[in-house]
Amino acid sequence: MFFNVMCNELGRTKEGQEKVNIKRYFLHRPDTEGVFTLRATGDTPYFHHVAILAELRKCSQGGTLYTYHFNALRSILEKTASFFGHADLSICLAGLEDEVLYNRALNLLSHGKYAINEPVEMVDDNKELFRKILDDVLGRFQFSLPELVSEAAPQRAKS
Repeated sequence: MFFNVMCNELGRTKEGQEKVNIKRYFLHRPDTEGVFTLRATGDTPYFHHVAILAELRKCSQGGTLYTYHFNALRSILEKTASFFGHADLSICLAGLEDEVLYNRALNLLSHGKYAINEPVEMVDDNKELFRKILDDVLGRFQFSLPELVSEAAPQRAKS
């Protein structure tokens, strides 16, 4: 929401002033070396939600899964539910085989005191559950997730 408001405010012009053309970019860290890439996102400021899903998928397929990843997944599901006009993320899980388990896990495992600056790796059972939830949600909604690190010639900025 913050980025959406900022994007809209920066693109707004006062009456009688010439319209300002702005470009929107997504700041992404494709690796853990502290190098960031800057990608143009076209006309939509919402690209960061899709990028977070792509990052979660990448972590679930071979990266390290941390406890705060449940928070990120829950946040994305809440935004998806809101997009579809619902107040609760459970609409995103409705009809999935393990709907009740997934809902309970997202509610319990996303409310811990997890600090992103002191990440704790998930235990194996939670990793498997996270992968199942993410795979089922991605299968249901069939998001088109970009391969963010494979595009050529990104602009780089050191952190």
